[in-house]
Amino acid sequence: MLKLSKISLLLFLPGFLLMPSCELLTGKTKCERIIEKDKMVNIMVDKYLLESYIKVHSRKNPSVEDSVHYYYRNLFNKHNISKKTFDKAFECYSMDKELAINLQEEVMNKISIIESKKHKYDTIPKN
Repeated sequence: MLKLSKISLLLFLPGFLLMPSCELLTGKTKCERIIEKDKMVNIMVDKYLLESYIKVHSRKNPSVEDSVHYYYRNLFNKHNISKKTFDKAFECYSMDKELAINLQEEVMNKISIIESKKHKYDTIPKN
């Protein structure tokens, strides 16, 4: 019995030890294997913009609320992912505080750039 345990240990130990190194070999975190970080940032920026649009326009036009499902479906289609994949990646990124903060900072930076460009065009005098 003891001999079988040693053999089992020798067979399974190398595989077990190599599992964490997968991140070292690919350079991707567990979360990035679901959705890469840059893509996740872009999805979250689009999601933020979509939610802002819905919030502003649903006040003026209540039928916008009826179309929310279609807006989200188009958002996920644009990025070639499913809602389930996004939710899984979002949960994964949220579990790592440092990664979540970094992700949020990148999202906010991109949104600030978008807003500054919009503001730039809003302040151009019209003839």
